[in-house]
Amino acid sequence: MFDRAHIDLNTVYTKREGQVEEEIVGVDLDKYESVLIVSGDGLVMEYLNGIMARKDWEQAISKPFGILPAGSGNGLSASIRQVSDEPMDPTSAAFLVAKGQTRPLDLVSFKQPQSKPRYGMLSLSWGLISDIDINSEICRCCGAARFTAYAILRLLCTRTYYGSIRYIPSSDGKGRRGRSAGIKSLRQLKNQAIISQPASADAKKDDGPDPELGAERAVGWVEVPNDTFTLLWAVNTPMADEENLLVPEAELDDGVINLMYLEGNSWCSTLCTLLRVEDGTQTKDPNFKLHKVDKLTLSPDVKRAKGLYSLDGEPTSDNDSRITMQVHPGVLTTYCG
Repeated sequence: MFDRAHIDLNTVYTKREGQVEEEIVGVDLDKYESVLIVSGDGLVMEYLNGIMARKDWEQAISKPFGILPAGSGNGLSASIRQVSDEPMDPTSAAFLVAKGQTRPLDLVSFKQPQSKPRYGMLSLSWGLISDIDINSEICRCCGAARFTAYAILRLLCTRTYYGSIRYIPSSDGKGRRGRSAGIKSLRQLKNQAIISQPASADAKKDDGPDPELGAERAVGWVEVPNDTFTLLWAVNTPMADEENLLVPEAELDDGVINLMYLEGNSWCSTLCTLLRVEDGTQTKDPNFKLHKVDKLTLSPDVKRAKGLYSLDGEPTSDNDSRITMQVHPGVLTTYCG
């Protein structure tokens, strides 16, 4: 297909985790029209973090990139095919790249105290969903079936997670779809002071007050009154993988994070949620909440129960401290019908 479209490829094979993030920093991107990634969402995240580490990140981040699904979840590729009204198969993904049509894509950032921001394009999950995502890695050879198998296990052994959720509501993304707003918010994020020395154990627990909240409460922060949850799922794209359409109305460049969480610890609500995520009807459960937000913070109460963070399906070394997720509208460019 690429030969017929007269597309010449320079192929690089990765041999270890983190290779793309390290090497893309020094690549002369002016030699290439675009970047094509053949993998799952994890390698896309590596690519984005490498791009954001470049000195010319403002120019490099606009380089078009495509994705051919070769992972377990393939959430980004599935979302691109869904909004393009294409079938869920690799040939359709390749067809969209060969067509050469592009579309803006929102970037999201994840920030924790004592660490540099991480960047992605899919989601932040905590609680049940991240448990399934991260702990099922031992069954990676089973492909997407590993998620179903581990979900059944977690249903048999339900857990409760405790924490506080705060967010800034979105005004339906109006006036925020432009790339300039996304670049501006990224500049502000990157210009924040970064504490380079290793954090102490007490600092990582982050038990103190949120230093951002006092200043930002005036600009519209909302606090969720409940502190008991089964899961949190903050998503930037319509689909989580090739089977689950989480937010049917979501767009690739709407400048909105879809913050979803399930309150309490009801076995029935949990089961209904997992059964309904295929078509996005999980919001029918009164305990399941959905908010359109610009930014959110999650502060887990690790003294009562510990959970895992999953950033675009990837684990993080710090699962105890507060995490902030923010959307940066339209700064990426991807191939899309």
